Amino acid sequence: GGSVCFYMVQVVKSHWQIDDSLDVFAVHGVGGILGSILMPLAFTEALGGSGFAAGMDLSTQLTGQAIGVGVVALWTAVVTLVLARAVALVLPMRVDEEAEHEGLDLHSHGERGWELD
Repeated sequence: GGSVCFYMVQVVKSHWQIDDSLDVFAVHGVGGILGSILMPLAFTEALGGSGFAAGMDLSTQLTGQAIGVGVVALWTAVVTLVLARAVALVLPMRVDEEAEHEGLDLHSHGERGWELD
C-alpha cells in the first residue's frame, strides 16, 4: 500500500503537475481508496479472515467496495464544486497575476518565506 502511495506522489507532482505541497491526495486519498477497495481480502478465509456474510463472496464484496468508492468520489467532487462556486461568489479564489508572480508571502506579508538563491 505504501509503495502505491509513494508512486502516486510522483504521478501527482510530475505527470499531473499538481502542486500538492503536503502530498495529501497521493498519500491519504490514494491510500484510503486502495484500502477501501482491497479490504475484502482481509475477510477471505484463505488469508486468515473470518469469511463473508451469507450470499457474499470476494468478487461481490470487491464490486460493492469499488462502487462505494466511486459514489463517495462523485459526491465529494460535486459538493466541492458547489462549495467552491459559492465561495467564489463572495471571495476571490485567485490572486492577480502580479501577486502570483511576486509570490504570496511577499505580497501578503511583506517578506519571503524562504530564499532559493
